[in-house]
Amino acid sequence: MKHPLHLTSAGDPQFIGEIVEGFRLGLLELGYDVNWQQAQVDARRVNIVMFAAGLTWNQLAHLGPDCIVVNIEQLVEGGNAFTPAYLEILRNSYVWEYSALNFRRYAELGIARADLVPYGYQAGAILPPPASDPPVAEDIDVLFFGSLNDRRMRLLEALRARGMTVVAHHSIPVAERAALLARSRLLLNVSFLDATRTVEIPRLAVGFVAKKPILTEIYDDSELRTELREGVFGEPYERLADTAERLLSAPEERLERAELGHRLFTATSQAMFIQPAIERFFTWRSQQAGG
Repeated sequence: MKHPLHLTSAGDPQFIGEIVEGFRLGLLELGYDVNWQQAQVDARRVNIVMFAAGLTWNQLAHLGPDCIVVNIEQLVEGGNAFTPAYLEILRNSYVWEYSALNFRRYAELGIARADLVPYGYQAGAILPPPASDPPVAEDIDVLFFGSLNDRRMRLLEALRARGMTVVAHHSIPVAERAALLARSRLLLNVSFLDATRTVEIPRLAVGFVAKKPILTEIYDDSELRTELREGVFGEPYERLADTAERLLSAPEERLERAELGHRLFTATSQAMFIQPAIERFFTWRSQQAGG
């Protein structure tokens, strides 16, 4: 009999609810009894805690081996989650890490108990824009959603200077985002920091599910699963504006790449990534109890 699980998140559901829902649905697909409550642990179950960067270790320490912390943050100097308090949580917890780049730094960061669990597709977690007949007019050239800093704003202003219609939102409800996606020709992904090489797959996932062409900042050493690279238009930062301008005049190329991206992303479920990791966790947990 599988051990009951409790899923919780300390993040704002408006921003990260789809990611949490993907894990919940994936665990259900694997046959686990899993309940969910926002910002509340359950000491009677094994807890899976997501978006814990705003917590302290004292809030989780009492759970002992009955806790997994899921990291879906970029662990680089200058990043919002790269704080002493969050690193203390990771160093004392059993961690599921979404990024292979982060994962390779774990020994350096002193994080000893961890497994790699990539972020993937789970049916029902991200809802595509509703179908429309006739189709909605694509009157937005480039859509971006996410935190806005100088680096991102420089690119957005460069696109506008070339005459493109650009819409950018820091925070946006899911229904409004879906409506904007339906009207957009390109979904843009650009890194918050110069130093990072982690491509923000949760943002890409929204475009993949919506079957929208994605233009993303990428380099030879960027982290994006090999099979997904074929499903995006990838360029270094300095070439993004040129490529956006070219793609706006290539509707068939945009459509073809959007369809390919959708097929590639939806081929592997979140459940498939979770299954081996949760089995290894329970093996580790039984060893703690035996000790």
